[in-house]
Amino acid sequence: TKRGIHVVITEKKDLAPQPVHHDALFAPRYPAPKDYDLLESERVLMAAGVKPEKRAARETAPLRILITRRTGRERLMDVQRLLNELDFGAGDVDGWMGPDTARAIRRFQKTYGEAYGLANDGLVTDALLEALYRAAGRPAPENGHIYVRQNFRQVFDAPVTILKPEIPLGYHLITAQHFEPGQEDVRWLYVTLGDMQGEPQREASLRDPTKTTDTPGHETPVQLPSSDVREALDRIVIPQEVRVRIGKMLTPGSSLAISDSGLSKETHPKGTDFIVLTRH
Repeated sequence: TKRGIHVVITEKKDLAPQPVHHDALFAPRYPAPKDYDLLESERVLMAAGVKPEKRAARETAPLRILITRRTGRERLMDVQRLLNELDFGAGDVDGWMGPDTARAIRRFQKTYGEAYGLANDGLVTDALLEALYRAAGRPAPENGHIYVRQNFRQVFDAPVTILKPEIPLGYHLITAQHFEPGQEDVRWLYVTLGDMQGEPQREASLRDPTKTTDTPGHETPVQLPSSDVREALDRIVIPQEVRVRIGKMLTPGSSLAISDSGLSKETHPKGTDFIVLTRH
């Protein structure tokens, strides 16, 4: 292997990529014809007889795309981001609870506790997150997130919606095969990692109460079967502007990982691709 090559560690001996076709998979997008692709500044220069500078070529490195649920780390990143926006000084937005974040939470709770009914306990709770969004004047986030990397660096990320959130998405790796410049039809291959039995859903809001075995006053985690790759793609709603942006960057060898477990601690801000763990 070399740096950037996909590596799958599994006990399955018969794991082999299979073709998949789905409208939710990304397709490359290319610049419009030259006359329509000029920026206004370039038109002005050309009208004055000045040749505009040549634009940078399309990056050839493959994209690494991860779609996952918003888990504890994503929630803490939201807390840090909002605390910083509100000038409470939470430090780096990295999803880890450090002393700066802990102090910022307590300062926020002390300032807004009476208005939003918060205890000054330094804990990250649903009530704290709701209060932060209200204080910042922003709507609550969607239940999923998409991350895009290239050359081992984060390019951008955005919220996505996961339909039927009580059902696990499963763990799937989908890879774009070679395509020529200008080609709009891409062949994708996938592998499903782990088994099709989902992890226990431990939040009551994510479970179908008809499938529980709870005793009165006690809720027991329930295992639901994971979606196969096509069902998972059916359930993920990606904003059109995100699809367009990815399409303009898509290159052969780009990959899409789908996961239920959020952004792993093994995935560092720089220097790694996405590392997805199917066991914990």
